[in-house]
Amino acid sequence: MIKALYIHIPFCDNICLYCDFAKLVASDNLKTQYMNALINEIKYYKDDIKNVKTIYIGGGTPSSINLTLLEQLLIEINQLINPDQIKEYTIEANPNDINQAFVSLIKKYSINRISIGVQTTNDKLLKLLKRSHKNKDVIKSINLLRKNDIDNINLDFIYGIPSQSRTDVLTDLAFIEKTKVPHISYYSLIIEDNTELKYLIDQSKITPLEDDLIADYSILIKNRLKKSGLSHYETSNYSKSGYESLHNLTYWNLFEYLGVGLSAASQYLNKRLKNTNRISEYIKNISNKQYIRIEEDFNPELEFLLMGLRKTEGIQLSEFKSRYKKDVLNKYPVLSKHIDNGLLVREEDILRFTELGQDLANQVYIDLL
Repeated sequence: MIKALYIHIPFCDNICLYCDFAKLVASDNLKTQYMNALINEIKYYKDDIKNVKTIYIGGGTPSSINLTLLEQLLIEINQLINPDQIKEYTIEANPNDINQAFVSLIKKYSINRISIGVQTTNDKLLKLLKRSHKNKDVIKSINLLRKNDIDNINLDFIYGIPSQSRTDVLTDLAFIEKTKVPHISYYSLIIEDNTELKYLIDQSKITPLEDDLIADYSILIKNRLKKSGLSHYETSNYSKSGYESLHNLTYWNLFEYLGVGLSAASQYLNKRLKNTNRISEYIKNISNKQYIRIEEDFNPELEFLLMGLRKTEGIQLSEFKSRYKKDVLNKYPVLSKHIDNGLLVREEDILRFTELGQDLANQVYIDLL
């Protein structure tokens, strides 16, 4: 049964230096065509999504489209789902898009969680990353949300930004402690192919940070956030009790989900499926009532292990056996090596990373792959 619905809105007002997601700067006409196609795709899957537990509108930047288009989407969603079943309803937004009109709209359609792309509080680093906001916009947006009784707020941060100092990271952490938001996603910057950042690094115009320094930042962040009362419940995610991302836990627990929109991935009926990443093809297919998805390689046993170990609580060995009729340590004997070397620990029915293992997780993942 599909438990979660992901809706992809690929539009941005500008393209960030590091981003490799399916996104584009587009005309109003193209945005309208896309949103019409997106709504039609959602309608096509109405029988599959009527009892979903979580909805996540991501991108791109969902808050970058005009409110008329956004409301058209929200109206259709509310007509197709069972609102009594929804436990979490999230939308992503840029800080400088969050105004009273936007907040009033999302409240009108019962969106109860917002994820804000902060990345850093340092305005110079924001400019380097080609972000469109400043730190003052973040403060203003948080205050406005709380004024409107929206308290389930996630802030996205990045560490390992070129030229980012330890003082910069400490300033970001102090900001998090001061704002007391209930959820933080804190990602290490990944230098992806086909991004402007990769090009500039290859041209020696930007120098990336040393891996050892990035590792030091990771440990600093983890320790400070835990001391501030946030639980480190997944590799890159921290929350107060009861504010864990239910939608993302669907992915990490390898439950079924449906993704709609450009390049959106889905997992159901023991398959991994993905939409085209070409917007003209996507719109054309939907207008012709062709709901085409590309089937990708999918190894559910391995995915359950890889995704489940991202959670600090680890995986239940009995659940693996119940799902796949196999013992995980027999299926993947290399796991025993990492139990012996202290990267993994088995505690009765639980297999999880140790504190050391969390920092050296790639050594385990490489062996599994």
